[in-house]
Amino acid sequence: MSGPRCAAAAAALLVAALPASAGGGKHPDLQPWSIAVEARWGDGSGPDAIRADVERAVAESLGGGCVAGVDAGREAVRDGRSDLVLVVTLDRFAEEVRFDDPLATAVTPGEPTRELRRVAIVEVDNELALSTREGERAVASKSFHAEIQHRPVFVGEEPQAAARTLLLERIVDETRKLLCKSGGKLAARVRQELEPR
Repeated sequence: MSGPRCAAAAAALLVAALPASAGGGKHPDLQPWSIAVEARWGDGSGPDAIRADVERAVAESLGGGCVAGVDAGREAVRDGRSDLVLVVTLDRFAEEVRFDDPLATAVTPGEPTRELRRVAIVEVDNELALSTREGERAVASKSFHAEIQHRPVFVGEEPQAAARTLLLERIVDETRKLLCKSGGKLAARVRQELEPR
């Protein structure tokens, strides 16, 4: 399984593994409101497949009980009717596969375990910006760098695909830490920013 199907399966597993609410019986702060999610490239562009996978995984994760409803995509952010808008800006994407063996022997068929001596590295800068749709008022933000290094654990595993899946998990985890709180402060901030001015 590779490409979009692999990312969709990973996102589904993430959603299934996450609790419907954060924090021991309390409802997440953003549960009363709907949200539109868009992932976009910043100054440095990258593969559209990565951008689309991030957008899909974040939207599916937030839809697992964190908010009232989720729409995803540029049109949903620009023309939708959600209460809130989340823009995930990706930048400085880099990806490579390193070999522990010299290149000449790394690409030569032979010893089956040779492919276990590869490591896939994928990294990207992330900026999360949550705002109200009405008035585009900032509610919450977070910046972080995600870097994954993954070595195959069995013969036949594709380290690059596994590293991308782990990268999605990290971005989803950081997004949920920001938006799926249940302490009341985020809800209070949203109500304050939604008030007419």
